[in-house]
Amino acid sequence: MAGSAAKLQLRIARRVLKTPRPLLNVLLSRRRYTYRGAELDPTAHVMLGLMRRAGRREVHELDPPTARRAIATMNAPFEVERVECATEDITLDGIPARVFRGGRADAPGMLFFHGGGFVVSSVETYDPICRFVAATARATVVSVDYRLAPEHPYPAGHDDARRAFDAIAGGAVEASKWMVAGDSAGGTLAAIAAQHAKDSGASVAFQYLVYPATDLVHDTPSIRELSDGGYLLTRELMAWFGRHLSVGEARSTDRASPGRREDCSGLCPAKIVTAGFDPLCDEAIAYAERLRAAGVPVEHRHYPTMIHGFLSYAALFPQGREVLEDMAAALRDLT
Repeated sequence: MAGSAAKLQLRIARRVLKTPRPLLNVLLSRRRYTYRGAELDPTAHVMLGLMRRAGRREVHELDPPTARRAIATMNAPFEVERVECATEDITLDGIPARVFRGGRADAPGMLFFHGGGFVVSSVETYDPICRFVAATARATVVSVDYRLAPEHPYPAGHDDARRAFDAIAGGAVEASKWMVAGDSAGGTLAAIAAQHAKDSGASVAFQYLVYPATDLVHDTPSIRELSDGGYLLTRELMAWFGRHLSVGEARSTDRASPGRREDCSGLCPAKIVTAGFDPLCDEAIAYAERLRAAGVPVEHRHYPTMIHGFLSYAALFPQGREVLEDMAAALRDLT
């Protein structure tokens, strides 16, 4: 499975990357996918089509250990280029983590939580992303290897986010100031950590949330209208994540779903990134609006032609690299 998936992804990457965008537009002129007035990015269109025709088993058809290996293998050809950065594996109150040092010890720091539906991915999977941000910002990134379901169902990962933040707030890693960040499920945990910081009286300067799952009830128009469209994050895959997470009735509380927090006043400033062809789009936008209504400074950056997960495909999508560079700028510019 792993070897064949790797070869498939390499073929896809080579074919798509070598196809000029004007030619893609011509080839797809009669098969456009549109949503809310935006057309699916042609590179994403071709990539998804090649994946569908490959006949491979979908992630939701695999057991979690196999899915983790498959995801790591399939993402590798699309990752941002590897850069040099000093690293150190540590623990934060017993939670494994990796520190990426791109600058002085007293540089700003980012506590990062990886995506993967609370079931797949790891510090290793997101190593290229974290080292790129640390080196570009000349700052410190701490990537948290929080516990995954189903071996550790809810609330294990959520609790790890709070404990990891407490550890860095308590001086476990030196930095001048801290921000929290993450994508997808990691965006959920970053938002949880930011809310925990406010509740515990700790200091956090910024939160950077990339297509976060802010409401695990998942009942929005974008969920209903896009989850059957085959845009990478599908209804079946979300159900697979949900079964393994076993969040139960807690999904409707702010302990699990940060977007359900009643009082958002006093939370740290935020940047929220969304993708137009992402089923999670509406809940992330709703959270940005709730923060703004509570007086929290919020910048919402929307990529209408993108799919969920585009950050992990920075070698394929310029928009993914743009977000990584912007995340690094937010970290570097912490005041």
